[in-house]
Amino acid sequence: MEPPFTDSDRLFGEFRRTGDARALGEVYDRLAPELLGVALHTTRDPAQAEDVLQATFVAAIEQAQRFDPERRVLPWLVGILANEARKARERGTRRPDPERLARSADSSPQE
Repeated sequence: MEPPFTDSDRLFGEFRRTGDARALGEVYDRLAPELLGVALHTTRDPAQAEDVLQATFVAAIEQAQRFDPERRVLPWLVGILANEARKARERGTRRPDPERLARSADSSPQE
């Protein structure tokens, strides 16, 4: 059985129904510290954790109509955050190493 709904659950439901930015801001203010902790644990990089947190709320805004108002918002946001952290890791592994690029450019034949 789900625990009782929190103010954050009700506020996100209000945002979902009405688009009330104030309600979303309240959700952010209440849950961002906990979500940032999860992001820091996941990414192990403070700057990347902040980026992942921002991406999580952008995705939550874009996917708000998919949210089931009969469920809790925090686990839903943690799921989004996990996906955003995974995407950030994948992007990070595909980024070229600037030092390697510089060495490669230095060893290229000059025209």
